[in-house]
Amino acid sequence: MSIPGLLSERAIILAPRGRDSQIAMRILDEAGYLATVAHDLFELVKELSSGAGLAIIADEALRNSDIKPLLDLISRQPAWSDLPIVLMTHHGGPDHNPSARMGNLLGNVTFLERPFHPATLVSLVVTAVRGRRRQYEARARMEDLHESEGRLQNALKAGRLGSWLLEAEYLKLTCSDITKRV
Repeated sequence: MSIPGLLSERAIILAPRGRDSQIAMRILDEAGYLATVAHDLFELVKELSSGAGLAIIADEALRNSDIKPLLDLISRQPAWSDLPIVLMTHHGGPDHNPSARMGNLLGNVTFLERPFHPATLVSLVVTAVRGRRRQYEARARMEDLHESEGRLQNALKAGRLGSWLLEAEYLKLTCSDITKRV
């Protein structure tokens, strides 16, 4: 696999307190997944911008922090992208754990309660990377369609052929300027 391929599927881990980041990194390394540790939110956003398969974030890293750069990054994702985020939390639902409410802000979030079993973390990463690969495939298909449309438009112009557009909702048929001239 190429380096860009490795970067596009790696896990970025942000767990600034305790040993969670080292433990998660060791578990993922043993499972054959590339992981990088970010030491703060700024570094997490920087690493995510370089390419990632998912983010693994300890909830305490988001508490009392300016998460606007992370939210901005998430909101600027292209249409094909929905970055998977694993949010490591402590036991309890939204009533007992304010970080559980972060899911709506962060988007594609899976919660992982600590302490967690290594197999659970690996399973979440496998699922996230598989989903991310599908997103990359969707991106490639969208790029192919865009290129095909451009080639078709060039061919239509070169052949002095026009095009028709049917707006089904209004039952309105229109044609391009080239078609009108033919």
